[in-house]
Amino acid sequence: MLEADKKLIEDNKQTCSWFGSYGIVPHLAEMVDAKTILEIGVAYGYHADFMCTVLPGINYVGVDPYEAGYDPNDIFCQDVQRLFGEMVPQNAMNRLFNVVSSNLLKFEGRAKLIREKSWAAADQFKDGSFGLVYIDGDHTYEGIKKDLNAWYPKVSKGGVICGDDIGWVGVKQAVDEFFVGMNRDYQIISKDGFENMPAFYFIVD
Repeated sequence: MLEADKKLIEDNKQTCSWFGSYGIVPHLAEMVDAKTILEIGVAYGYHADFMCTVLPGINYVGVDPYEAGYDPNDIFCQDVQRLFGEMVPQNAMNRLFNVVSSNLLKFEGRAKLIREKSWAAADQFKDGSFGLVYIDGDHTYEGIKKDLNAWYPKVSKGGVICGDDIGWVGVKQAVDEFFVGMNRDYQIISKDGFENMPAFYFIVD
């Protein structure tokens, strides 16, 4: 089943609309000379694969609980369930986790996948562990707020914390409140031609 599932995920790339935003994280990583990247929200693993390929010198850690139904407004779990033809949503997420875990093995120890809620996984790492933290997991207000509070301390000085979908209401509210509370301003970035897919970033000092 695993090999068949891997083919389904590979074929699904052709219909995925997320690739328009790819390239922002490698750009930011090179800007701050990040050697370690933490991604919250791995999903199909396409972005993880992209980053590990275009940044051969980095070590990557991805955190994703692969949990169905965490946000009724997020259709990702439904897409995965439909792709695998599963009646039980959590079974589909389990199969996706197995595929992504297998696909990351080709990076020979440079890529690690942690299946856990992101804010809980943060306790596994010392403060200042990462040159870049990318938030792309739970897009609810509460989810983004928890991720910012949990992972901001894990970014090294001179490193960057960033995340996508800053145009989403809940995401923007959480990001705004976090940086207003610090009396700091974050920056907006997007790829040329994909201005409708902006991300935020902040260099930690």
